[in-house]
Amino acid sequence: MRVNTRVRPSDSGKWIVEWDIHEEGRQRIRKQKTIVAQNKKQAMAKALKLAEKFEHEGFASLIHRYELFGDFAAALADKGWLSANKKKILRYSTLDDYRNRVKTDIIPYFGTKKLTQISKADVSNFEEELDRRGLSVTSRRHHIQVLRNIMQMAIWAGIVSSNPCDDMAYSDSRDPGVDPEAEDEEEKVTVWDSDQVAIFINAALKAYPMPESPTGALLALSALTGCRLGECLGFRWKNAVLAGDRPYIDVKSSLSKVNTLDFLMKSAAAHRTIPLNSRAAQILRQWRLASAETGPDARIFPLKYFAYRSPFLQVTKKAQLPQIRFHDLRASWCSNAFLRIHASSTNANIIQELTELSRAAGHSSFNITYDFYIKVTKGLRSAVPKAIEGYGE
Repeated sequence: MRVNTRVRPSDSGKWIVEWDIHEEGRQRIRKQKTIVAQNKKQAMAKALKLAEKFEHEGFASLIHRYELFGDFAAALADKGWLSANKKKILRYSTLDDYRNRVKTDIIPYFGTKKLTQISKADVSNFEEELDRRGLSVTSRRHHIQVLRNIMQMAIWAGIVSSNPCDDMAYSDSRDPGVDPEAEDEEEKVTVWDSDQVAIFINAALKAYPMPESPTGALLALSALTGCRLGECLGFRWKNAVLAGDRPYIDVKSSLSKVNTLDFLMKSAAAHRTIPLNSRAAQILRQWRLASAETGPDARIFPLKYFAYRSPFLQVTKKAQLPQIRFHDLRASWCSNAFLRIHASSTNANIIQELTELSRAAGHSSFNITYDFYIKVTKGLRSAVPKAIEGYGE
């Protein structure tokens, strides 16, 4: 362990001591304390005495207590030691995301195993399980990265000698009967057309009727508005205007992955007003009548962040729809809206309408919408005439 000590005067006449604690396998930790001293030399002497205590609070003294992976990973998550880069301090949002992956997916799978018993085959089976649950390759990579960081900590502690996550190969969830070279003839579906969205909404409301559960209404509204999941979960009743001819909802907050409301949002463009079509407004009115909490500050959908995952996969499978990710509901909304604008607008106003589309999607530029969210497949190209009739209705 290495401790760097600094002192500086405070506005109140006291001295502020800062310690930067560096240790093998541990993120740099900064501690701060205010002390009373007559001068800088005396303040530094007191600070160095206090720093000696940190020398005995080593990383190894904590982690050597654990043999089981679950106990070891939980201790690292609680302390925030989830980065394998010794010089990198994780941002709060990244650390919260890593902690959530550890506690919801990684520990339940590996928790009862000893650290020395985890093999490459175990990691591969874990990744295949994530693939079967419908997680994207990117999400699976993030899970494996967090697992790799934890095992790297175990190496630094001398508990294991190698990292089973190294040279990881990722599963391909495509139908094994489909020739990868034939993708030009049969595109991989990543968005739904308007008819498929309508089927999904009907199936969601049937599987999770509103008097009993808000899940069906959440899935339906996500498909009908193109909002991010956190935004839908962050909706509050005071932000929804359902009366009149033009109902709308203001996006003012977002639910984080650790189930706390974030009012800063992802970007400035995320703060926006979304017009609701007749079906979206109807669903919200019905849910308001059925909901137990309808106060101004109450969340419209009082669910936890990851409560959507299993219902979304079940509804998609039961409705016999092509498998997509939940976030692809957003791409479906953008793609179908683009088709409606392209089919019905004149050259004079199409640029303005496409700009409004990107604003409604919460993007600062139409380039973001076009490059990452508008995916016009062969099926969607043939659906242009239907797209202008009404989306998801």
